[in-house]
Amino acid sequence: MGQGDPPLPPDEEARLACLGGLGILDTPPDPAFDRLTRLASRHFGTPVALVSLVDAGRQWFKSRHGLEVAETPRRVSFCAYAILGDAVMVVPDATRDPRFAANPLVTGPPGIRFYAGAPLLAGGGLRLGTFCVIDYRPRRDFGPAFAEDLAEFARLAVREAEAAAARRAEREARAGAERASLAKTKFLAAASHDLRQPVQSLLLLMGVLEGQVAGTPAARTLAVMGEALDGLRGLLDGLLDLSRLDAGIVAVKPAATPIRPLLDRLAHEYGPRAAARGLRLRAVGCGGVVLSDPVLLERILRNLLENAVRHTERGGILLGCRRQGSSLRVEVLDTGPGIPAERQGEVFEEFVQLGNPERDRAKGLGLGLAVVRRLAGLLGHRVSLRSVPGRGSAFAVTVPLAGEVPGPATLVPKSPPGPARGRVVLVVDDEAVIRLGLQALVAGWGHRVLAAGSLAEVGALLDGGAAPDAVLADYRLRGGETGLDVVRAVRDRQPGRAVPAAILTGDTDPARLAEARASGCALLHKPVPAAQLRAALADLLAGAAGAPRDAGGPGPPAAAP
Repeated sequence: MGQGDPPLPPDEEARLACLGGLGILDTPPDPAFDRLTRLASRHFGTPVALVSLVDAGRQWFKSRHGLEVAETPRRVSFCAYAILGDAVMVVPDATRDPRFAANPLVTGPPGIRFYAGAPLLAGGGLRLGTFCVIDYRPRRDFGPAFAEDLAEFARLAVREAEAAAARRAEREARAGAERASLAKTKFLAAASHDLRQPVQSLLLLMGVLEGQVAGTPAARTLAVMGEALDGLRGLLDGLLDLSRLDAGIVAVKPAATPIRPLLDRLAHEYGPRAAARGLRLRAVGCGGVVLSDPVLLERILRNLLENAVRHTERGGILLGCRRQGSSLRVEVLDTGPGIPAERQGEVFEEFVQLGNPERDRAKGLGLGLAVVRRLAGLLGHRVSLRSVPGRGSAFAVTVPLAGEVPGPATLVPKSPPGPARGRVVLVVDDEAVIRLGLQALVAGWGHRVLAAGSLAEVGALLDGGAAPDAVLADYRLRGGETGLDVVRAVRDRQPGRAVPAAILTGDTDPARLAEARASGCALLHKPVPAAQLRAALADLLAGAAGAPRDAGGPGPPAAAP
């Protein structure tokens, strides 16, 4: 070149950092940029139009119209000179310009004669490259109007580059959030499984002790232990709720559901708890019938009521509903501390508790509203919040109406199955302490118990003529075996008879939960209290577990309460 390599801009380091931050170098062709260069070629009547980005040692073309090469060395580029200033650089005849007369792109192919380049200004005025047009013949007609038009093309190209960078950042942030969510789910699954095993052992042993210490001073100590375990079980139950929803194993069964009996039942249940805190709880029902899953809708309202009772210290709570066109808005209003507007979105996140820095367990664990949001999303219902600090909050769920019911409707509770006795129950768990606890409990309920710790031990019992009437099996056994393998082995030995079975699991991994749910067995989530286990076993022995269902656990049950 006539005067050597082009000089570097004074802000070269910042310029290159900005260019790298856009993440546009060496990216695939983009139709948006290609449209701009095609239109520019037509508008200015030039065979070539380029979006040129000047890197440390090259110029790379994000878009090129009328040129085959994708990049050239920076030292021979016209654009390296154009980025030295903010104005459009016009070279009417390169052979007469001392900067370019000896340039190989002028003296040889492609034989550039005319060049005009508008700097691509980004990052507060950093010049990343140019929007340029090139001709193979001299041009003397490129006046101020054309120069302004070319600058506008450059501004459009920068705008598109920044928008593409923003979209890319959004995609990366979303992917990062999904990775973090998956990692959290896996962590919760592993942690809750490991914690559930010892809690399950304690619950089983407490169930055995209750009958032995009844009427003695030790009964009070045992009751206090039970309260402490209930707190730990509440945390594990909340984690399981989230894991089950993330696993996609909560089946939605929409039905026409009268809203008044549901509100009355909840008010009757929570009224004494509210009164014990000096609060008044009222239910204002209506005759509407909504289209929703009655069990999941009740779970939403229970969590909202739990939240209101825990966080309201004086005043009252109102549970009611009102029509909004073809929908019904069911509300839980309280006179609690209220939530600042800028923090109202946070309360639906896991483990977020406003006003509880000391993590007082009596105020909950910060999972109830997260479950509400997930369940509402699953049902397609809208959850909203209105709150005024110092005056209270109103949580609402909007549910579509299904029609009306004539007169008051009442829900008839399902009668629990009778306490069957004298049956043969196979219990399988590879942890001896849990197996012994199960064995003692089930035997105390009047059944004959067969116990095993592995599939091989089960096979030995079956070879000896054992014919269980029901199976209680842990899901995860040693050696890669599962409780489902046990159930299949038992059923294979009794063809034509679907032996009822329940799988006990502390595993909240979505894949494992879905597999267990698809097995056709009942599903009990550890830790299982003795009373719940007894009811589930009675249900199995009564022949009520013929279809896949979730027989317990903290999440929404499969049958209406």
